[in-house]
Amino acid sequence: MEEQFYLLFPLLLMTRMRPAVLTGVLIVLFFVSLGLSQWGSVHEPEVNFFFTPSRVWELMAGALCAIWLISRSPKPSEPLAIIGLAMIVAAIILFDTSTPFPSVYTLLPVLGACLVLMFAHPSTYVQKLLSCAPLVGIGLISYSVYLWHQPLFVFARLHFGPELTLLQIAILILATFVLSYFTWLWVEQPVRKAEYRWSRTRGQVLALSAVGMLASVIAFAALDNEKRYLAGLTPRQIEYLPYLRYEADLRDAEDGGSGSCNGNEDFSVEDCLILSDTRANVLLIGDSHASHFHDAFVAVYPEVSIMQATASGCRPLLNYDGKQPCTDLARTLLESFIPEADLDAVIVSGRWKSRDLEAVGITVAHLTEHVPNVIVMGPTMEYTTDVPLILMKYADSGLATIADIAMSVRREDRAEVSQSMAEATIANGARFVDVQEYLCSEERCRLFTPNGDLITYDYGHFLQEAAIWLIGEVRNSGAIRLEDLGG
Repeated sequence: MEEQFYLLFPLLLMTRMRPAVLTGVLIVLFFVSLGLSQWGSVHEPEVNFFFTPSRVWELMAGALCAIWLISRSPKPSEPLAIIGLAMIVAAIILFDTSTPFPSVYTLLPVLGACLVLMFAHPSTYVQKLLSCAPLVGIGLISYSVYLWHQPLFVFARLHFGPELTLLQIAILILATFVLSYFTWLWVEQPVRKAEYRWSRTRGQVLALSAVGMLASVIAFAALDNEKRYLAGLTPRQIEYLPYLRYEADLRDAEDGGSGSCNGNEDFSVEDCLILSDTRANVLLIGDSHASHFHDAFVAVYPEVSIMQATASGCRPLLNYDGKQPCTDLARTLLESFIPEADLDAVIVSGRWKSRDLEAVGITVAHLTEHVPNVIVMGPTMEYTTDVPLILMKYADSGLATIADIAMSVRREDRAEVSQSMAEATIANGARFVDVQEYLCSEERCRLFTPNGDLITYDYGHFLQEAAIWLIGEVRNSGAIRLEDLGG
């Protein structure tokens, strides 16, 4: 993103606009980019992070600071400098993985940095603090730190497991700084000062870079990396390997189909929502945490007609929050098809979040007005690390160790969300199925079915065999009695 900005921004400066006009253009671009960033944080969060137009406002803020200072003598301001530093520190403390980024929240550290740049001049305490030797030293090696920390932590997690101890983290941080210092000393500084003959001309640097990239391409093309990978696996890891590939195989199978009742843009009411004249009609709606149950319901309840209207990332709630294809599908189901179809039952399932509780209650109340049987499937257990990765890493350590590792990376909020979902569902006249009740005790959760099939192929989606086993357990317990419908 920075590289694209550095290529395009000079072209804007070369237009030789008057300073006032250029400032106006930059301000407009700033707010347009910020607006796009906020929209993307809601509708396309993954794309938003890497999308230059939705990130350029952050660098534009610095450009506006530079233009402001060019025509004015720097005026130090202790209060504004302190406020700026406090905004940066507040972002470090308050922001976490749930904070949309980039978004309007990002204004906090960005504007804080702007205040520091414009007002923390040599006469201020903030400038003296930021100019102390340790902080300046960190600044000098910061790029090397940026390059070193990621591979060090990735390989450490691959070797020691996803959850590192505080001692391991401390050692990795120390190693990062030590390696970064020597990289700065022996690589960055010599290249910048052109002390070596090979780095004195741009042509030689480009030639060496081209040779290095070409050698990498040839190496990856020539080596049979899969064969080398398989040769290094133990028999137990080879046994678990299909689980590691399950998601990719499933995606390939879905892509190879012609049309789908698990999708938003290619969803067809005519093909997917076909009412039966001879069997009770049941509609399964929700996101991917609903679709992984569809084949299981069909297998376990052959006496009823199970229709599917699901889409990944799309929870069918009346607040209509999400991407347009999701909201379009939800409107079709909730406002048109379900009220008019005379269904016998609706099953709602999703990757529920605590913020969904109010919308779930409203949606369930709406559904019970039109359908005699409304069933809400509770959230399943989830892990911060995909279960197949844990299996592959600890394959030879025994199932007890694997189960302990999985529990250490289990998301603790799922049980609380399930309890709240149950209360919201039952209060609005629907039946609630606690999925985790069939899978988890207080000590640990099942990783395999009694038949030896893995439960989840990633962080929380069910393999088909596991879903069939689970829905079979649900039927046997009497929690869902679809067999009694239409009798």
